[in-house]
Amino acid sequence: MFYYETTTCGAANRQLAEFWQALSATKTHHLIAQYGITWKFIAPRAAWCGAWWERMIGTTKRCLRKVLGQSQATDEELATILVSIEAALNSRPITQDTENALTPAPFLCGSKLTTLPCTREPQREGNLKKTHQ
Repeated sequence: MFYYETTTCGAANRQLAEFWQALSATKTHHLIAQYGITWKFIAPRAAWCGAWWERMIGTTKRCLRKVLGQSQATDEELATILVSIEAALNSRPITQDTENALTPAPFLCGSKLTTLPCTREPQREGNLKKTHQ
């Protein structure tokens, strides 16, 4: 076991050294400058990188699980549910002022998201009680 770890670490060390030499080369620096390449790295499992959007994804998933449970929804029902969740998330206050709380909604659409837009109800086929269950 120890031999395997030493060999693996040695190989990784050699590959990292070669990679560092390639990155440090003058030709690489000229190419990076020529094409305007910027480096941005987000570790896949790092909690501190991208935490705010990961939290929003988690909140959306939690809402979907609570609303849908084990049931299946049509495309139209799923779209309606997602719009409702979006409205709820974008209506959450981002300041501590209780009277005039600042929310993301005015920045996104210019007004508060309190209700869904009223449109004509689609015609349903089938038994509503069965669909509900």
